[in-house]
Amino acid sequence: MKKLFCATILALSFLPATAYSQQSRTWIQGQVLTSAQMNAFDAAKVNTTNGTLTNPTINGTSLSSRPVQWTDIGSSIPGLDSNGNVTAPVNTAGSITALTQAYFGTTPLDYGLAQTNTSWRPGAAFFTSFGDSAASPRAIHLGGLGSHNDAYVNLIGMLMGHSDNSGAVLSIQDTDGEFGANRIGAGGTDGIVEFTKTSNVAPRLEAGADITNADGVVRTVTVDTADFKVTPAFTPAQLALIQGNGIIRVYLNWKNGNNTASTPHGFSIPNVYYGYMDATKVTTTTDATTGVVSDVFPVMVDDDSQGPGWRTQNSITAAAAAPGTNTGDTIDTTTDTTSSAPGLVWHYADTAVFIGMSDGKTIHNDMAQYTPGNDSITRAMTGVEYDLLADQTADYQYKVDGVMINVDGNGHELTDDSIEMYLGGGIKHHLQIGDAFCGQYGIETSGFSLNGQCPLTTANSGVNIAKFQGETGNGHHEAMVFSMSSGADPNNLTNYSMALTGGIDPNDTSTTTAWGTALGALKWNSDGDMQSLALCGGQFGQYCNLVASGDGTVKLKGATVVSAQMSLTPGMDLIFQSATSTTDAYLYGAGNGVIGIGTGISGGGGLTMPGLLNVGGAATLGSLTVTGGSTFSGQIAIANNATWTGNLIAEAGSQLMFQNATSTTAAYVSVDALGNLLENTGMSTGGGFGVTPRTYSQLATAGLTLGTQSYCSDCYDSAGDADAVAGAPVWWNGSTWVTADGSPAQTTPGTVAAAVTPASTITASGATTIPIPTTGSIVYVVNATADATLQFSGSAASGQSQEITLIIPATSYTVTLPSTGVIYAGGSAPTVSTVSGQQTLVNYRATSGVTAIAGGI
Repeated sequence: MKKLFCATILALSFLPATAYSQQSRTWIQGQVLTSAQMNAFDAAKVNTTNGTLTNPTINGTSLSSRPVQWTDIGSSIPGLDSNGNVTAPVNTAGSITALTQAYFGTTPLDYGLAQTNTSWRPGAAFFTSFGDSAASPRAIHLGGLGSHNDAYVNLIGMLMGHSDNSGAVLSIQDTDGEFGANRIGAGGTDGIVEFTKTSNVAPRLEAGADITNADGVVRTVTVDTADFKVTPAFTPAQLALIQGNGIIRVYLNWKNGNNTASTPHGFSIPNVYYGYMDATKVTTTTDATTGVVSDVFPVMVDDDSQGPGWRTQNSITAAAAAPGTNTGDTIDTTTDTTSSAPGLVWHYADTAVFIGMSDGKTIHNDMAQYTPGNDSITRAMTGVEYDLLADQTADYQYKVDGVMINVDGNGHELTDDSIEMYLGGGIKHHLQIGDAFCGQYGIETSGFSLNGQCPLTTANSGVNIAKFQGETGNGHHEAMVFSMSSGADPNNLTNYSMALTGGIDPNDTSTTTAWGTALGALKWNSDGDMQSLALCGGQFGQYCNLVASGDGTVKLKGATVVSAQMSLTPGMDLIFQSATSTTDAYLYGAGNGVIGIGTGISGGGGLTMPGLLNVGGAATLGSLTVTGGSTFSGQIAIANNATWTGNLIAEAGSQLMFQNATSTTAAYVSVDALGNLLENTGMSTGGGFGVTPRTYSQLATAGLTLGTQSYCSDCYDSAGDADAVAGAPVWWNGSTWVTADGSPAQTTPGTVAAAVTPASTITASGATTIPIPTTGSIVYVVNATADATLQFSGSAASGQSQEITLIIPATSYTVTLPSTGVIYAGGSAPTVSTVSGQQTLVNYRATSGVTAIAGGI
């Protein structure tokens, strides 16, 4: 007890503060004695008036009421110099306790501290603000207590335990509890060098008609323009929570509207009233009637000017009137869901005060600050640098994570404007990532990846640069991949192209293979024009049919289907180029709904159409006027009458087609190489020319062209009809109408025609001759014993028309029908069947005076 008592006396400096001298051997304030020295003291009493000892005894000797001197204790304690400084080390096996402040060291320069009006200042101080009202009196200062007051901290520890127990070297936490309830909290087996944490700590002290304090008392709050009153008053223990902390912040649940976020689910805060207070400035009032004591706390708008009043989040000036009485003031209560400023934070309906808390919090605020004109060479600073070193002896030994940010909303969404990392300010480079080597990712997220640079050194090779992707409902990924390709010569820059290619489940590295599905692409320099941009369809954009060239022209390289209107600016032409001219032909609006065709080639012009031409409208509306020679290579569909003032020409190999209700090729007319007009049909049955029947008396006899054909309904073949039925085709020979045998047509029956010569057999092998009979008709059965080519010999007798029928049984040999001097109705000779059991039958007609034999009739 004597040790504790004497130590307390010396630590609290109740001894006079006179300086030590060798003559008086008195002790100065703060001198610490060893345990052996304190044992020299017997019971002593302290004079509470002047701090001297009353009736002290030391070593059994009674002392008068005076300072303890060196000779009273003995020479075993450390000596002091003339300034009262200990001249030898102080060692103790016990504890040294300072119940208020503690100071260590001194500063290299001694200019004094203006706040305390003293010339002495330490190098380190514990739990003092040195009279600075804007600083917390509970601050610990290591250096900085004046200019050039340096302090260097070297904190070393070894991580070798679990979390709170040797699992962290440094723990810094924003909390309101003792360390046992707020340990480091790293969790798991991770070793943490520095653990920092902030939390939404409840106010240090609060009161309101809807709040029951820890002592079971409900306190009401009334607010004035520059203070607030709490009734009944806080207890001394409650005041101790907020006193001694310097100037702290105090909030009300009164607000003047909300600061609503611009996003639908953004961060909104109430525009609440708050101020600053020094709880030691509290005064009390007593109600004259009830005798109830209240605390009155003055409020300041800030802790610098310390001007009286309340302020809001949106204004730094004091409110004009007490909170709750200004226009637009409401209480922030979450029961209000429909007003213009719904409740956001509290659920109290009555006025409440919240003392000692902060709204926005920041765990780390790393600041680099430059001051010009101070002769410093420092012109470069780094906010945070992580040097992640791995002295590996082989690949893949260690794992390094530079920065890890993990956000957990407990299964619920945070505000839409929450940000995991914000880079801002007036600087050109917000984010710069060092070079990622080939095969590495510079940036990688679930929706975006940026690959490291891979040089292309081989021909026709490619590399993916970046990928953007999203996920479908069934787990696939639709993406856009930005890639680069080298072309045929990787050393020639003009060979390189870039592409933005769509794809489903694309490969991260390959530009051409192992994709789920490759889609179309945008390509730069797809055609050797480095300034061109192409829209390309097909897998990997293989069809670049729309190209915007570097010279400003747009090229259509494939078939173009237009499903909406296309317009040309008035005065513009649609120009078609040829191999020899960039203005070979062009279309233009000629006025009155007419399309004009122009040409840039002298003597040129015209319209060539290989497809279907549809011309609708009346003769004068929607008509087609062709003033020059025109060539139509395909069908022409004309909805109304068409008039040609020139020739209608079908080129060689083309037909003049006629449609019926069932076929678009019901009948068509063509011309052979000899100029013969040939008829054919696309119907399975039918074909032939139909002419208007006329009686012999109705046939014209003047103005006719030689060879004109008609049908005489009452004429007989001069060769005689076997059944003597009237009706025969007739031709105008220049002087009269004749029948097929060249004899004049007659209206009386002729004699019975000669009988058909019985069939003859011809053995065919190689070049085989088929004789033409001089009269009548004949049937030949051709039996091939080898590949054979048939040819006719002879001609019809004068004035005669002979019919030759070839019957060719199927054979494995190739039999070619006659071609010289023969015209076939289908345009070419039929193919002889080789199907077993079938026979090929072909009819021919040789007519006197007609050079060609008609086949296939």
